[in-house]
Amino acid sequence: MRDIKPASILLPLFQRMDFHLAVRAILEGEIQAQVWVDDPHRPASALLVNGRHAYLAGAQDNMDFNQALPARLLDGVRPLGEAQGLWGSVLYYDHPSWEPVIETLLADQRPRRIPRQYYAIEASPTVAPPTLPEGFTLRVADRGLLNDSDVLGLDDLRLEMVSERASIAEFLDKSFGICPIYENRLAGWCLSEYNCGERCEVGIATLPDFQRRGLAAAVTAAFIQLAWQRGIRHIGWHCYAGNQPSIATALRAGLHKVCDYQAYSLIASVDKS
Repeated sequence: MRDIKPASILLPLFQRMDFHLAVRAILEGEIQAQVWVDDPHRPASALLVNGRHAYLAGAQDNMDFNQALPARLLDGVRPLGEAQGLWGSVLYYDHPSWEPVIETLLADQRPRRIPRQYYAIEASPTVAPPTLPEGFTLRVADRGLLNDSDVLGLDDLRLEMVSERASIAEFLDKSFGICPIYENRLAGWCLSEYNCGERCEVGIATLPDFQRRGLAAAVTAAFIQLAWQRGIRHIGWHCYAGNQPSIATALRAGLHKVCDYQAYSLIASVDKS
């Protein structure tokens, strides 16, 4: 079940999930992930696990494949949870008919359905320039910033860089981003995720001391400009449906809502013996 098939074989299974760029990035080998299929030659069901994120698609009545889901999910995220004795992940799926399967077979992992939304924008050189709050400057998230000993808080940025990439070096080679700086302190970041072809998604955060100043929208505008310069033409943005600050930031930056969708939050104990 671990045989990884070429993108041309597995992408049709995930056609309803094309707005999840992570799926395409995994199948095209842009990011590391674990891939399980029911049949390595003619797959009808597939599970992709990238860190705390899992993507499920295909036939929902494949009993042998379905019965293995709890163990596969635990195997995929175990290294992330062993230190704490707990692990948590988000499971995305391609059709509502997966819901009874998930709620029954993954009952021990306490599935909780969570509504989410997807926004997008076509990058353009005509995006309005950012208007930063007073006292802030912008730095590209590159090796020069990481090596700048005068900037405080860069360990948070380093952790974020490896939330999707295997290493900081891989992030610097394949991803990009922009960071607001206040005096000599990191104030947040807006980084590309799942870069694949002319597409990327956004990972954005404003650190607590700098929130509610209109910073996120300005940083997003700068990110869109940088994305255009890097050859990106389509930018995606995922958020929880109840995350009004994230939604407001996306809309102020010119993104438009594409769709609503559902996912499941999962959590379980990890046996460290």
